[in-house]
Amino acid sequence: MINYLKKLFSAGGHDGADEAKRQEERDFDLLKYDGIRAMRMGKTDYAERCFTRAIGLRRDPETLRHLAALYIGLGRYDEALDTLGTLAEAEPGKPDAHISMSGVHFTRGDYATARDEAGKALGIEAGNAEALLLAGKADARLGNMLEAIVSLTKAIEAREGYVDALLARAETLTSMRQAAEAMADVERVLSIDDSNEAALSLKASLQALEGDTDAALATYDRLLEANPFNFDAYAAKAGILMAAGQAQQAIATLDEAIELSDSVPQLYRERGRAKMMLGDKEGATADLKKSLEMRPEDAETINGQFTNRAAEFDNITGIFK
Repeated sequence: MINYLKKLFSAGGHDGADEAKRQEERDFDLLKYDGIRAMRMGKTDYAERCFTRAIGLRRDPETLRHLAALYIGLGRYDEALDTLGTLAEAEPGKPDAHISMSGVHFTRGDYATARDEAGKALGIEAGNAEALLLAGKADARLGNMLEAIVSLTKAIEAREGYVDALLARAETLTSMRQAAEAMADVERVLSIDDSNEAALSLKASLQALEGDTDAALATYDRLLEANPFNFDAYAAKAGILMAAGQAQQAIATLDEAIELSDSVPQLYRERGRAKMMLGDKEGATADLKKSLEMRPEDAETINGQFTNRAAEFDNITGIFK
């Protein structure tokens, strides 16, 4: 009888532990999937609470990825890096966490650390295309151009039609004054995606550098057909027109852009340059003042003494270089 009771109590305790474990599993699943649904619905505070509580129950890699993505989307990079560090510990044989950390550091402008994290990812998976891309982009920002080209070329070889790597190599080659090689990469991108805005913009820039103004303007027109709200393209097109002595056409281009949006400081600043070229100091002053009202920090890049008073406009040395 005593042995029977011991066995019964022992079995009951075991069943209780199993039930507690099953309840924990149910709680984890509920928190994880509620968090995913909340994240998709834009309820970020609730999603964060769900994910952090779920991770408290189990250090699940998928949940860690979702939480890191949430933090990155919110610009909370320190918390994202902490979460990704935990993910790297949970999955030491996978490069994903280091790739994501590299991307975060690159976004923050810490290119040396971005390169280190990409290197860690490559130490786990030598031919990982994303890690090679990040290593190349980081090296380019660090001035290690040859190393950048090597990594970006490997990324292109690792993944067929890798548009991001082709564009990164084209940009790097452009900075190295290798225009023909850069244009070849741009054309490869456009053969894959003929309305790729980054490729069209770079192509127009290369054409302008080569002195082919008409071709550059036509490419910017092609870009604006693909996206009429690409205000950088309007500004760049106006810049080419001004360089060609066509300030009036530049103003017309910028007027068109301002009709689409009157809240882009760059457009007013460029139109001010064009007006100054035509001798319209009053109009130029008004446009410059408008741009600085929208983005006051630009005043430091123009002249540290500028106070936005029209009467001082003539005293601003080289304001429209």
